[in-house]
Formats: sequence, C-alpha cells, structure tokens
Amino acid sequence: MFGSMADSVHVVLMPYPSVGHSAPFVHFAKHLARSGVAVSFIAPDAELAIFNDLLLGDAAFEARQNINVVPFAFPIHQEEMDPAYFFSIRDWMQSNADKFHEILARLMSEEPRTVCYPGDAAAGFPVCIISDMFLGFTQELADKLSIPRYCLYSSPAHFLSFTFHMPQFDSEGRLPATSWEDKPFLIPNFPSILPAHLPPFQLTVSNAVNSFFVEESKPLWRAAGVIVNTVYELESPVIDGLRAYLAENSPNKEVPTIVTMGPVMGELWEGGSTSTFRERLNATPKREACFDWLDQQAESSVLYICFGSIVMPSDAQVHELAVGLESSMQPFLWVLRILEAGKTLSQVLPEGFLERTKSRGFVYTSWAPQLHILAHRAVGGFLSHCGWNSAVEGMIMGVPMIAMPVMGDQMLNATLIVKVLGVGIRVNEIGVWYETVGKEIIEKAVRTLMTGADGEAMRRKAAQVSVTIQKSVRPGGSSYENLALFLRHLKSLKSTGLQR
Repeated sequence: MFGSMADSVHVVLMPYPSVGHSAPFVHFAKHLARSGVAVSFIAPDAELAIFNDLLLGDAAFEARQNINVVPFAFPIHQEEMDPAYFFSIRDWMQSNADKFHEILARLMSEEPRTVCYPGDAAAGFPVCIISDMFLGFTQELADKLSIPRYCLYSSPAHFLSFTFHMPQFDSEGRLPATSWEDKPFLIPNFPSILPAHLPPFQLTVSNAVNSFFVEESKPLWRAAGVIVNTVYELESPVIDGLRAYLAENSPNKEVPTIVTMGPVMGELWEGGSTSTFRERLNATPKREACFDWLDQQAESSVLYICFGSIVMPSDAQVHELAVGLESSMQPFLWVLRILEAGKTLSQVLPEGFLERTKSRGFVYTSWAPQLHILAHRAVGGFLSHCGWNSAVEGMIMGVPMIAMPVMGDQMLNATLIVKVLGVGIRVNEIGVWYETVGKEIIEKAVRTLMTGADGEAMRRKAAQVSVTIQKSVRPGGSSYENLALFLRHLKSLKSTGLQR
C-alpha cells in the first residue's frame, strides 16, 4: 500500500491483552506490514496460537512475513477475563516491566530484522514502541532504550481529550465524582459531560480504580504521539480543541502529536467503496445459522443486538430487553451471552419468549461475525453497548443505533453517536452497570428506529457518516494521508540513528 515510503523500518507493537484493545493492534500491524514495515508484535503466550492465526494465518495476506509474534508469559486467557480482572492486568504487567525490558533489549541487540514485502530489504533494529493507552510504563522502557513511544489509542478522540483532562479534574478534587448532582465536566468542543456519563470507576467513593486511570493518563503527556482510532472529520472540533489544550498546558517542551488513522480496519483500506467492502463481506462463505435466517428477512427490517466481547447484561436487563423486543413486533437478531455459567436460554428469557417470537426473531448464543452481520442487507438497526469497535463497525456499514452504554468510554461514545453525529437513540443516561433499562423505553426506541420518521432520518445520516469514513481511507483522505506521513516519519527515525 505504502511500500515505497517506509521499507527498511522496524517497530514494536505492544497491545493490552484484552479483546477490545488487541483488535486495533492486529489491524494496525497489518497496515504497517503491507507498507513494508517489519513488525515485532508482543503477545501473551497463552494467546500465541490466536495471534499467529490472526496475523499470519491468512495465506492471501502477502505481507504476513513482515510480522513476527513475540510471546511473553501471561497467566490468563482472554476468554477467562472479566471486567473486575481487567484493571489488575496493568498492575501485573507493570510489576513485570523488567521482563518486557528484556524482550525489547533483545530485539535491539539481536540480528537486525529484514522485510520480504513488497521487496527484500533490511529493516534494522526497532525505531519506536507503539503501545496501548493502559501501558504507560512502556514510556519508561522507551526512554531507557532511547527510542520514542507512540500510543495507539483504541477509543475515540473525545475520550482521549477527557483522558488528558483527568489530571486536572483530579487535582481539582472532582474525581472520582460522588454525586449525580455534581457539576458537568467540560472538555473543548464536546457536549457537557454529566457525572452520570462518567465510567463506573469514576462514580464511586473509592479512589483506587480512578487513580489507575489518572496515573495512566500522565505518561501520555510524554509520548511522542497518540494514534487515534477515529476519523478526523467525525471529531474535528474535539481534535482541534485537544491540540490547543495540549499546546497550552503541556509541562514538557515537546507536545504529543495527535494523529487520526481510523478506522484501524485493514479490510476497509484495501480499495473500492463501502458498497464494495460490503459486497466482499457478503461474498465470504459463512457457516453460522443466523445468516440463513437473515437471508429470509426483508431489507433493513432486522434489529441486531449485541453487547460485545466483555459486557454481559444482568438477568434483569435481559428480561426487560426481551419483553421490549417482543412488544415492538420488529424482527431481531440477538447475540446473547448468558451471565451465569450453567444457565440456559429458557432460564434467562421470559417463559415462552422463544416460541412466541420464533417467526421474527433469532437468538444466537455463540460468537457472531459482527461486521458480516452488519453488512447484511436485512439489518437496519443496531442495539449496542457502544464499545468503540462496535460503534465504528456500525458506522462503517451505515447502520443507525440504539445506544445502551454500560461502562468505560461507552457513555461518552453514546453522546457522540446521538448528540454529535445524530445517528442513534439513547435509552439510558446512567450506565446499565448501575441501572436496568425498562421494557417500555426499549420498545419505544426499537419502534422509533426501525419504523419511525426519526429513525429514517438517522438512517440517512448514518449513510452520510459511512461515506465520510470511506473517503478518509482513500488516497487524499485524512486517515490515508496521516498514515502515509507517519510512515515517512518512521523512516526519518531510522535515518537519524535512533535505533541501536
């Protein structure tokens, strides 16, 4: 793709070992490899087979030989991870920083890497580390090795701006918020952030988890730059405001560069329009039974429901969702993961629900190929927890959303989807983590999105957002050109002899 711009360069990628954070790194590694960059991808040994398959398993991916997966010992599988454990991962990794230093030092001293695509060339030693937003300790590792660190930020720009503002809010004694009645938080060029819209860890009298995020935000100020998984045109006011805030408030001489390169999804960058991308997805052979069902449904008639890879709604919320869906009388495809092991669908769903809705509903309990589902002609709406990966996939496919955020950045993502972009309906102002959304609210939202005039207007706006995203990854588009500039920058790093 950009092979002539950045051949003979070697970078290290280090994701946070959870599904939502690893996915953008996998896509970004492929971006770099296609561009003639040698990538050392640091991954937990327990997941080595998974990452080898994701990065190296596709025989049609010609640049796969430019990627080397480097394992490290890690005590847990991603599928065993729950939200409570999520926050202890960073502590474990930070306490084992010396092991990561050993890995990086070895990469800096072993025989230099070479690349095979688009042509044979020497790649040398690593010129930088690109690590996750929750791995701030890698800034120290980069400093010790005299190479820059970039953060690949898997959330959108508005949450990045909030992250950079966290130390200020913390110093003012406003984090963690202890009352729904506290005054709103303000970041440049974004709607006021109510205390109820903060992540759960910042809505508690306990300061421990809040401190986790505040402390992780501080190394970002020392990073060479932050690569944001968003499209500039979708969040330009927030991005411009953040750049101005950093320039005015940075304690360092150098200010982190904020650069947008989203969506970090390799398949979308491979040429053609969004419709062509949709056609490629729909042409892919699929074994899942849900596609046989979707094929029988009318165009844009089905509401797709999924809460991502980590979030699992409570039994009470599942019940309210089911009743609301049934009352709406709209076709639905529901990917439902059950919270308590050993329970069956009939134990979680209202009695007789599956029988009563079998003519217009499909409940799916296995992993689902979400992007392929969203690309299907029958899908006309998406009820989502608003995790950023899911939100981006919905926007790529031009599917309007019902926003039902739970935790993390999802509350602010819902604000972007509903208030800024106008491509969705919000059903809760307090995270599902705290409060169950009632069946009446769900029924009304489903009817509005799928059959109402407001829903049709959102569908038109979603189509426009899809076009904006498509243009951003084509030659001349913002994300395309930013990636090209970054690749040229990597080449300049090598030429200045920053590698050892």
